[in-house]
Amino acid sequence: MNSTVARIIICLLIFFGNEMLYAQGKKLSQQQENTVAEYKNRINQYQKSNNKVEAAEYLNKLAYIYWESEHYIEAIDFFTQSLEINKALDNKNALKSIYNSLGMIYSDLGKYDKALDVLNENLKLCRKLRQKTDIVSALVNLSIVYENLKRYNDAISSLDEALKIAQEENNIKLMRRCYSALAENYEHLGKNDKSMEYTNLYISLDKVLQKEENNLKDQKINQIQSYTNHIETALTTKGKMLEETEASLKEVQQLVREKQMENDLLQKDKLIQSLEIRQQKAQLKFERQLLETQNELQAEQEKKSRFKSTVIQFLIGGLCIISALALIIYTLYRKLQEKEKRLLESEEKFRKLFEDSEDVLLLFDNLKIIDCNHACWKFLGFSTKEQLINTGLEALLPPEQPDQSNSYQKATTMLDKAYQVGYARHELIIKKIDNSLAYVDVSHTAIKIVGKKVLYSIWRDIDKQKKAENELNRYKQHLEELVKNRTADLEKAKIKAEESDKLKSVFLSNMSHEIKTPLNAIIGISKMMLKNHSESLAPEQKESIKVIHDAGNRLFRLLDDILEYSEILAGNTVLTMINIHTEALKQQINQIATDAIGDKPIQFSISVAREFPETFNSDSVKLIQILTNLIDNAAKFTDTGSIHLSVSKDTDKAIFLVSDTGQGINKTDIPKLFQGFKQLDDSASRKYSGTGLGLAICKEFIDLLGGSISIESEPNKGTCVHFGIPI
Repeated sequence: MNSTVARIIICLLIFFGNEMLYAQGKKLSQQQENTVAEYKNRINQYQKSNNKVEAAEYLNKLAYIYWESEHYIEAIDFFTQSLEINKALDNKNALKSIYNSLGMIYSDLGKYDKALDVLNENLKLCRKLRQKTDIVSALVNLSIVYENLKRYNDAISSLDEALKIAQEENNIKLMRRCYSALAENYEHLGKNDKSMEYTNLYISLDKVLQKEENNLKDQKINQIQSYTNHIETALTTKGKMLEETEASLKEVQQLVREKQMENDLLQKDKLIQSLEIRQQKAQLKFERQLLETQNELQAEQEKKSRFKSTVIQFLIGGLCIISALALIIYTLYRKLQEKEKRLLESEEKFRKLFEDSEDVLLLFDNLKIIDCNHACWKFLGFSTKEQLINTGLEALLPPEQPDQSNSYQKATTMLDKAYQVGYARHELIIKKIDNSLAYVDVSHTAIKIVGKKVLYSIWRDIDKQKKAENELNRYKQHLEELVKNRTADLEKAKIKAEESDKLKSVFLSNMSHEIKTPLNAIIGISKMMLKNHSESLAPEQKESIKVIHDAGNRLFRLLDDILEYSEILAGNTVLTMINIHTEALKQQINQIATDAIGDKPIQFSISVAREFPETFNSDSVKLIQILTNLIDNAAKFTDTGSIHLSVSKDTDKAIFLVSDTGQGINKTDIPKLFQGFKQLDDSASRKYSGTGLGLAICKEFIDLLGGSISIESEPNKGTCVHFGIPI
């Protein structure tokens, strides 16, 4: 009976308990007001004593009291004061907690921009402190604000990072929370596949935790039952105490009555003995005893009243706790219903996606096909789904795969692997109903449907891809064979070319020696005759000897150019770096220019900048040959006018500029000048002789020295050749 009464009282007080909780949420209780006043006094004392740590701590306590009572403005104010103090103290843990609390308050108020600011600050602090669980919570709180702002992609980005950390920490509760939030955000974006994927992950984790929660529920229910039994026992005990108190009161009243009777008899005796003397004393004594008895009764009544009040308060407190627990149980029940509803919706979505997918989809249960979609039985050539299911897996496979393995054994092995590890993927040749074969890419995923583990299998048609791949492999092998044969031919050609190059070098060396020996004699004798016997020679003889001397020199330079260019092409040119005296180089160039100009009415000049060093490091032979070729070209193509060489320094480079007032060339012809054996006028009747190797040799030498060369020219105005080399 007592148990029944307790249950009735619980049901009646659920409503009153909720009203009490609501009233406490809207208005501070007297106890809370007293606590607030005490905390404010302590804050003033700590601020006067400059104890900032304790002041900040009590500011936080005040903020939490106001937050719990939904006084958000006051809570924000006290949190903000504490925030400033903790910033000055650089108390990162306290700052992290305050930022998180402010973020939640701003989110409750709908001030999402401010919520984002403070929650981002919280996330930064969590990252600095490297507290992974707090980082995950901060990222999830951020995603909630992003979701309220409909910034679903930002929410997903935060949740992906949170999920990664939760998986590293193997925190199942945080992983489940991330899966649930990801499913909702992908659903907002209309990505039902992703939403369903994360919903399934959430459900799988939820079932793991559900057992723990059920155990916890059972423990709480046992605790509640124990607490209820305790209350019932207490009520029974208190009832007995009340009955004993009432019996005591009756005994007291009986004693009072007996006492009154004794007093009456005593008064009568005294009245007989001394009516006048003791009458007043007896009356006063009776009144005093009566007053004491009344006081005792009143005290006992007050004690009884206080006991009843204490019992009622105890009952109300216990019933409030019970009502709160009942509310929690009801809330959990509602959430469970919502989860079941979402699970049904998820299964419905899965069924729709399964049937409408263009991929070949099947469901396996213990190596047996239990379901397939429309695309599957159409692809395999069956008339109905039932026909395919009744046929079975073995009938869909040829005896062997391309790797000579047994088809059915390979397929069942991969199915077993998927059951064990949750996923498996492989390529397979399957047989259609018309006995034609096709390559498919098979992926198995273990899932649960209505609490039962099955395999979700996707078959993708890769027949064309595999045939193309096989054809490509055949073509690749053919190309490799061709390349191998061609490489062998090229190797033979290389060996032959190297032998030919050696023969050419030997031939040029021998020819150079054989030609230069008589040529030196011709040049020397003609020069000696012009110098020593010019007076005894007739003008015609002198002119003839001069022609012989000039032709010999031209042929000698031609041989030098050909041999030098041959060495360059063979890669045998070697630099010899020495210190060059600027003044000696200047005198040598003057002599070269004088010989090149000859009898032409051309003025030659050299200018050297003041900052140019007296000595510099370079290859003297190569530099003189470059300048000789450039001055020879300038003298060859200039009939009258001037040739000027300027030398200057730019950081670590020597800059040489050879300019003339000759005939010049078109800009379009300039690139041809650096090609070996190339002349602008290739006709047999050309005006100017030469091999076309001068500028080509110059460019090769300048490149070898690490410099660069350029030409500017204009017809009938002259040419300017500019080159620079490191020194």
